Amino acid sequence: MSDTDYKSVLAPYMAQLMEMERAAGAVNTHLPGTLKAFDDFACSYGLKDTSVSESFITDWLKTRINESERTVYNKVSVWRKLLTLMNRRGCKCYVPRAMRRPHSTFTPYVFTESELSSIWMEIDRQRAHKNNADSPLMALPTIYRLLYSAGLRMGEALSIRNKDVNLQDGTILIHATKREAERIIALHDTMKDVLRDYIECRNRMPLSGLTNPEHHLFVKLDGTPVTDKAVYANFRSLLRKCGIQYGGRSRGPCVHSLRHTYAVHALANMTRKGMNIYAALPVLSASMGHHSLEATEYYVRLTRNTYADIERNSSAINAFVYPSKSKSHDD
Repeated sequence: MSDTDYKSVLAPYMAQLMEMERAAGAVNTHLPGTLKAFDDFACSYGLKDTSVSESFITDWLKTRINESERTVYNKVSVWRKLLTLMNRRGCKCYVPRAMRRPHSTFTPYVFTESELSSIWMEIDRQRAHKNNADSPLMALPTIYRLLYSAGLRMGEALSIRNKDVNLQDGTILIHATKREAERIIALHDTMKDVLRDYIECRNRMPLSGLTNPEHHLFVKLDGTPVTDKAVYANFRSLLRKCGIQYGGRSRGPCVHSLRHTYAVHALANMTRKGMNIYAALPVLSASMGHHSLEATEYYVRLTRNTYADIERNSSAINAFVYPSKSKSHDD
C-alpha cells in the first residue's frame, strides 16, 4: 500500500508517521492497513480540519465494539502515535489515554519430533495431478522445511527472490520482514541440499524467466509465485492426513507453528550445548527478526515446559544465584 492512498486531512501526517517508523526499522506489517482504516473513518466522519477532538476518538471507539481487546489496544496505540506527532506539528489534537496491555492467553503449538517426522514423510509422498498447473506441491516440501529450519514467517519465505539466495555462503537475505528490517539467515547444510535440489528441479521446467534474479524463488507448476492461501490450504490437509488434530482458528496447530517449533528447538539445542538459556535469547531473537527481547522471552518458558531436563538445569542455576535459606535461618 502506498502512502498516497490516504485521502483524508490526516493523510500528510500518516505519511510522516510511516516514514518515521521505517527510518526507525519499527514498521509493523499491519500499520499501513490500520492507518488506511483510520483514513477511511475520517473521510466518512467528515473530518474537515486537523484538530482531532475527543468526541471524534470516542465515536471511532464505538465502531470497534466487535473487535478483541488486544486489537483495540493495538489500534489505540497507533492513534496515540499519530496524534502525538500531529501535536508536535502544531495541530491541537486530543491524545487518548494509553490502555492497559491485554494479557494474552494464546499458547503457541510446538510440534513433537514424531509429528514433524509424519509431516516430512507425508509432504514428500504427495504428488500433483498432471493437469493442475496451479499446484504448489513442487515447492511445498522445501517451503515447510525452510519455515522450520530457519524460523521464517510465511510472508518472509514466499517473498524470497532468486537474488536473495546465496548457496555458496549458505545464506538468504530476508526483505519482507514484519517491521521492514532486513536480516540474513544462515542455512543448515541439510537445508542447503534441500534448497539446491529444489532449484535444480524448478529450473528444468520449460518456462522462461525462472532463473531471473528478480523472480520469486518458490513457484507453482505454471511458474507463478506460490501464494500463502495455497500453503495454508495444503497444510490443513497435511495435518489431517498425519492424524494431527486441528484445534481451530487461533488455537493451532498451523503453518506458523513451524516457526514456534523452531524457536523452542533452537533454544533447547543451544542450552544442551552448554549455553545459558538467557544468553541464548539474543541469538534466537536476532535469527527470528524480533524487534525486542520481550517478543522472544516467551519461548524461554515454552522451552522449559516442553523439555524437563532444561527446566531442571535452569532451576539449578537459579538455586545457585538465589540460594534458599537454611533451616536455622527459618526458625
